[in-house]
Amino acid sequence: MLIELVFLIAALKLLDATNNPTFATTLYTASVVFAALVSGGAFVSVVIWSVVSFCVALVYFSLLQKFESGPQYYSVLGIGGAFLLLVV
Repeated sequence: MLIELVFLIAALKLLDATNNPTFATTLYTASVVFAALVSGGAFVSVVIWSVVSFCVALVYFSLLQKFESGPQYYSVLGIGGAFLLLVV
């Protein structure tokens, strides 16, 4: 989970730099999938999980781009980040 947190922070920085949620989502999902495969996850379950993770992360990064500042941004940042790390 610590590695996933580092990947999420890196993807958030990338989203701030590029304003492209698809690019940030792709790199976040690819890095987490690579880490899951290296740590010994079954290939089929990792592929299924990666599709779900990609969809959830795309919604998360798109919402972060829509709300660029203010309390809504920080709400999405905290709740969505916790959801990505703990549930997906």
